[in-house]
Amino acid sequence: MRIELCLISLLSIVELAFGCARTQPPSTTTTTKTPTKTTTTRKTTTTTPAPTACSKCTKSMVAIDTTSTETGPFTSEVQGKDANGCATLTFTCTSTAPGGFQAVITFNKISSVTGTPTASAELICSSTGDVWTFSSRGETEDITTISTQTTTTTTTTTTTTTTTTTTTAPTACGQCTLTNPPLTIDTASTGTTAFASDVLGTNAQGCATRTLTCTSTAPGGFQATISFDMDTHGTAIGTPTATATIVCNAAGNGWDLTANGATVQIMAVGCFGVTCANTPSACPGK
Repeated sequence: MRIELCLISLLSIVELAFGCARTQPPSTTTTTKTPTKTTTTRKTTTTTPAPTACSKCTKSMVAIDTTSTETGPFTSEVQGKDANGCATLTFTCTSTAPGGFQAVITFNKISSVTGTPTASAELICSSTGDVWTFSSRGETEDITTISTQTTTTTTTTTTTTTTTTTTTAPTACGQCTLTNPPLTIDTASTGTTAFASDVLGTNAQGCATRTLTCTSTAPGGFQATISFDMDTHGTAIGTPTATATIVCNAAGNGWDLTANGATVQIMAVGCFGVTCANTPSACPGK
């Protein structure tokens, strides 16, 4: 009996153990994989293109003519670059006078462009970078000189100058005349003739002068003589004309002659010239 009970108990324990084994779920192992992020760095190299020759032109490479007739300054001169990177130089000129006058831009003093009232021209640097060029009507020319002619309004300023004249009282030596002070003309002596001229004048000091001319009119070139005070104060001789100048003295009351470093007052003068009237023998057949 005990043996049977023991067997029954043992079988129950075995059955229970196998039952637990059948109902126990299997063990599961889970592995989580972390994704790996890969970063790629790209190096970028920037290349700056070398400047082309046509970008090198400067304003100083074209001469602006402002000395020729009717030329003047430009309204504007602007430097820039075109779509190809070539240097440009744009000139503009405007006629500012009312009325819509034409403006002219001239190249090399020959060809030109016009506009009313404004003209403009764009110069482009050559491909070699050594000269400015201008293109028009399918033709391109090198430009070395440029000028502009415009019509402008001119304002004239009139300045009125008032001149004040100061009259200086005449000195005594400037007051002598042909009749005062008196001077005797010798017409009584043998061989005298009338003076060819007796001219009143003024010297650098403002003193009155008398220039006397005596001429021998007979053919043959005879000598003429001016006598001062009957030769007391000398003579002046010339062929065929003699000339002498006497000056009004400082007091204004006499005529002075200066000769050979000496000055003397003259009271009388005479002209001794050879004429057909006073010397008939000098004129045969007359």
